[in-house]
Amino acid sequence: MEDGECDIAIIDGMPPSADGRATMDGTMNRVEQLQEEPCERNDEDERIFVKKWQIACVLMFVLVAVLAAVYFVVIRTKVNRSPHNFYTARSSLEPFYPAPTFPTTEGPQEITRLPEYLLPYNYKVKLRLDLSETTFTGSTTINLRCLQATQVIVLDCIEGNITNASVSVVDLTTADVQVVIELLYDDSEGRLVVYLGKRLQEGRIYKLEIAEFTGELRTQPPGLYTTDYRHSDGLRQLLVSSLKPMGARYVFPCMDDPAMKATFDVTIEHPKGQTALSNMPSKTKTVLTDGWVREEFYRTPKMSTHLLGFALFDGLTSLEAVISRGRVVRVWAPFDPEENPSVEVALNTTIDAIHNIEQLVPVEYQLTKTDVIPVPGLSVPSSDYCGLLMIRETALFCDGQESSMSQQLKCELAISKAVAHNWFGNSVTVEWWDDLWLTEALSTMLAYESVAYQRPDVNICDLQWDEMIQPAMAADIFSRVDLSSYGHAAAIGEDPAVGGKGIGLLRMLDTIISDKEFLKAIENVLARFSHDNMNRSQFWDAVSEATGFRIDVAAFMEPWVTQLGYPYVSIGRYQERDESRNQYFVQLPFYYSGFVSFMRHLQTITIPPDIRESVIHVGISAGDENVWWHVWKQSNASAISAQDRQIFLCGLAASQQEWVLWRLIFSLLEHFSSSVQEKYLRDLLDDAVHATRLNQRYIDRNMPYLQDWLKVPCATRVDTRETNP
Repeated sequence: MEDGECDIAIIDGMPPSADGRATMDGTMNRVEQLQEEPCERNDEDERIFVKKWQIACVLMFVLVAVLAAVYFVVIRTKVNRSPHNFYTARSSLEPFYPAPTFPTTEGPQEITRLPEYLLPYNYKVKLRLDLSETTFTGSTTINLRCLQATQVIVLDCIEGNITNASVSVVDLTTADVQVVIELLYDDSEGRLVVYLGKRLQEGRIYKLEIAEFTGELRTQPPGLYTTDYRHSDGLRQLLVSSLKPMGARYVFPCMDDPAMKATFDVTIEHPKGQTALSNMPSKTKTVLTDGWVREEFYRTPKMSTHLLGFALFDGLTSLEAVISRGRVVRVWAPFDPEENPSVEVALNTTIDAIHNIEQLVPVEYQLTKTDVIPVPGLSVPSSDYCGLLMIRETALFCDGQESSMSQQLKCELAISKAVAHNWFGNSVTVEWWDDLWLTEALSTMLAYESVAYQRPDVNICDLQWDEMIQPAMAADIFSRVDLSSYGHAAAIGEDPAVGGKGIGLLRMLDTIISDKEFLKAIENVLARFSHDNMNRSQFWDAVSEATGFRIDVAAFMEPWVTQLGYPYVSIGRYQERDESRNQYFVQLPFYYSGFVSFMRHLQTITIPPDIRESVIHVGISAGDENVWWHVWKQSNASAISAQDRQIFLCGLAASQQEWVLWRLIFSLLEHFSSSVQEKYLRDLLDDAVHATRLNQRYIDRNMPYLQDWLKVPCATRVDTRETNP
């Protein structure tokens, strides 16, 4: 062997002899030889012997290093990726193009945002719609403020079929016409780029006019789509819009960014005999020579493009009422409102929701008219477009005498949430879609409070838990609910896992501080961001301010929003040598996923200390049986109910007790079963079943105590169908 070379001998364990020391040829077992003779180095035959575990350690270290490197490289690439040279001039004139301000990559899932050097402040949108057609035509004029000199105008546009001849740009300050050199479509982003002959100057205002474009009347959202509804004389068509979160670009070229708010002047041309609705009341109607009607609507307040609403139909009739300050509320129905009391119920529910929420927040309902229309097959229970409320037909009409209580509550919640969007969603809008869950959760909270105000006999906390939060926690076990993801922004109303998780987080925050402080934060937000945009950091700051900055709300809440899953608190108990008992709790992620998800969940989510210390009933406190017994014995039913629900209903955490604590819990349940509410019992049983599914605990150890509890006579028995594994 050459000098400096060495062999690596891996010990395989050669077959030993009968006495365990020598092999068949009389040589000593290699393992024994290595144990008795240390490794020697010489110049003639230099060998290094390494054991298996040493090789395994080295390989494991290398593997971890490679995985870490790949992880950081991928993340760094995603964060720093910039769409350089995104737009390229393709004109034969080859003019000089300054470097444009490229769309930012602040949006989630690589969705680029529009450049901010141009800001729209008014749209004039004209649409020519007909229920019997599959396409539509239109025109739009956008007034823009130039915040930074640029030679390109970037619009969101899909399937517009726009030509160079139909596009013009005029400087409203000097009346100079800007030469349009070229139009460039980017199909991957749904963008239309207008290249100009010279720069737009900072500080000036411009008018971009697109004289004609075409679009498709689709059969499904997004954009403008048609659906059938049942009328007394058969099926008829209804045309409605679905522009949230990014559907306005399917209807007309625009800057479809929630942060780019503007006013809208809407004009709809339609055949005579059809009814057109938009966000604002009708201003003028003109009969055209071809028998069509041109209907102009009043200018909207300042709002985002996704809040623009359109509807066209025939055969619907309305029932209306005028409330305070001359505001008009109308409910449309495919049947005679005078013969069906459900229309009047829907109208009264809408009016009640407006009045109830006005009592909760200091800002009045500012819209002069509100149209409520039924939309069959709507994917969400309700959708609001600033004065045009679209409610799923089955969630709009119900009869107080014939409908069940459950159906009545669903209808009231759907209508109340659509009304509540006037405050959060319309007036206060998120800056970008990764925070859409926040305004949706706030409007949903107002909706539940409105129903609670109208129905004081209904336990709204329990209803909210059953309808929204518990389904969200069940879905979050799969580690798929990322509130800051745009992919979930589109499913805010459709996916209970998304909407429910947002509600649960805000309920938790409300419980940690106080109802008074939380309401103060809402008042501050409405005062500062009315007809403006807000992000969740600004909301956390408003809540912190309402608490007198005694809590760093952002530091506490951000892990709950950005991390997947929710905490699984494993509670145990150990005994000291002096026979004193102490409890401990360990937090792990609650999920069904594998190693990759585990690596993503190495961080923990903060559980509020005051909740950990106060909720003794689920074991998150040091103490022995005497302490538990004392707390339960001295607590009345209402105190037990309030504390029991905090960690589950508001904390979004699951707990699992050791079997000795289960024994204690069920003995206490047996003694106090008549004063313990159903929610606490259901939570305990639900956690036990989930823990078994996750192999965190074995059912054979907990089942005897579950069976004992099932035998306990209790007026509020848990429905076992909800908890079967």
